[in-house]
Amino acid sequence: MQAAYPFLFIAEFIIFALLFVFLQLTPLKIWISKGNNFRTLLLGILGLHIVSAGLLTQEVTDVMLSGAAGWHIRHGLDFYAIDAGHGQYPYFPFLLGIHALLNWITEEFHFFTFSFYLKVFLLLPALYMISLVVYKQSITITQARQQVLLLLVNPITYGVVIFHGQSDVVVVCLFLMSIHFLQVKTKSGQKMFMSALLYAASIGAKTWSFVFFPIMTRFFKKKREIVMYVVIVSMMLTANVFIYTRLISGARLSDVFGAVLAAGGPMGVWGISLFAKVYPPLLAYIQIYRTPLFAILWLGVAVVVLKRRLGFWVSCLHLVIGLYLILLTWGVQYLFWTIPFIFLNWELLDKKHLFLFWVLSSTYLFGNYLNIAFAQNVIYTEVIHLLGVILWLFFGWWFVSLQKSKFLHTS
Repeated sequence: MQAAYPFLFIAEFIIFALLFVFLQLTPLKIWISKGNNFRTLLLGILGLHIVSAGLLTQEVTDVMLSGAAGWHIRHGLDFYAIDAGHGQYPYFPFLLGIHALLNWITEEFHFFTFSFYLKVFLLLPALYMISLVVYKQSITITQARQQVLLLLVNPITYGVVIFHGQSDVVVVCLFLMSIHFLQVKTKSGQKMFMSALLYAASIGAKTWSFVFFPIMTRFFKKKREIVMYVVIVSMMLTANVFIYTRLISGARLSDVFGAVLAAGGPMGVWGISLFAKVYPPLLAYIQIYRTPLFAILWLGVAVVVLKRRLGFWVSCLHLVIGLYLILLTWGVQYLFWTIPFIFLNWELLDKKHLFLFWVLSSTYLFGNYLNIAFAQNVIYTEVIHLLGVILWLFFGWWFVSLQKSKFLHTS
C-alpha cells in the first residue's frame, strides 16, 4: 500500500480535476439545478472526500508533526521548547488541544492515520462550512449550487485539504464566520465580541489571517470600535498562550511568541526570495530582515487595495493576490487562500483570468505534491521553480487587472 501512495494521489487528483471540468458543462449545470440531484451529488462528493482521505495511508511530514505536537501535549511536554528552531509548529497553541485529542484517537483506533482523523473531524467540516457561506452569498440558487460543488472538487481544494491535510481551510472558515457578525445591519456589542473571538481563533489557528484587518476596518464607524476590536483579539490570543503555559509545566511565553514570529514556509522558492537567489548576499539580507520587509510590503498592498474601494469580498481576493506577489516565504498550500474568495466573486471575475488561474495553479500544485508523494524530485526543482515564476507573473497581471477593473467598483 505504501508503494501505491503516489499513484493513488495521481488517480485522485485526476478524478477531482475531471469532476471540476464536467461540473461546468451546460448539461450538468441544468441537472444540478434540481434540488434532489444537487443533494445527491453533494453527499457523493462528501463520501468521495472521506474515501480519498482514507486511502492515503501515508502522511505529509508537516501535518504528521502536528500529531507529534499533540502527543507531547498529552504527556505534559512543551513542544515549543523541544522545537527550538520553531520550524515544526510555528503557530499559537490554539489547535494543540484538538491535535492532542486526534493523536489519542489515532492510538486507540489505529485503522487510519492522524492526518485522516484531522481531515474528517476538522478540515472537512471547515470546508463544508465555507461552502455554506458561498451558497448564501450567491445571487441565485442555481449559481449557488454550482459554485458550492466546484469549491468542493477543484484541484486546489483536493491537494491542500484532502491530500496534504493543511489547516489553512480552518483559518479561512473562522475568518469568514467572523465577518458574518460584522456584516449584520444592526451591530451590537455581543456580535462585535463574537466576531473578535472568531477572528482571534482564526489567527490562533494560523497567523496569516491578520493580513485582512486593514480591509476589515470598513465595518467600523468609529476609531474606538477598531481599538476595542484589536484589544479583544489581542487579549484572546494572549489568554490562549497564557493558559497553555499554565497547563504545560515549564512552558514559557517567549518560546510560544518566538515560534509565532517564525511562521512561514521556506525561503528562496517563490517570488522575490526566489529571484534573490541569483545574488546570495541579497537573499541573506532578506532572511535577516524578512519580518520588517514583509510588513512594509504588506502595508503597501493593503493601501493599494483600500484606495480602490471595491466590494469586501473582491477586496479580500485582491489583497490575497497582492500577498502572493510580496511573500518572502512560501508553501504550496497557500494557493488555497484564494479559493473561497474566487467563488464568493465568481460572477464578477473575468473568465480568462479564472481559466489561466486553474491551469497554472493546478499544474504547479500537482508538480509540488507529486514530488512529496514520491518522496523524491520526479519533477526537477528547476521545473517547479519555472512553473512558480510563471504563476507569480500571472498573479502580477491579475492584480493589475483587478486594479483597473471598473465594474468592480462599489460605493
